[in-house]
Amino acid sequence: MSIPSVVIAETVRGSTKDASVNRVVKALGQVSVAGEHTGPTAGALLAVTRSSSTIDALVVASAIERGGGVVLTGDPDDLEPLASGHPEVVISAL
Repeated sequence: MSIPSVVIAETVRGSTKDASVNRVVKALGQVSVAGEHTGPTAGALLAVTRSSSTIDALVVASAIERGGGVVLTGDPDDLEPLASGHPEVVISAL
């Protein structure tokens, strides 16, 4: 299990509200950084879905590059189209 670094960038703002995110990061113990193939994969997802949600695409692309997984999100309607065609990636609402 890991959290893509772009998720941390999207959620952490340097305030006391970050405590819950920091607890999750500490519990998982692993933050993944987008590799050289993740960007092009995310770009292809954006093109296919005609989306402009770059961070969402990077999250889904990270799961694809890892061979699949469950993506926990508060915005499943935004991520499900990006994961369409990739049964190895499961979008699950929080």
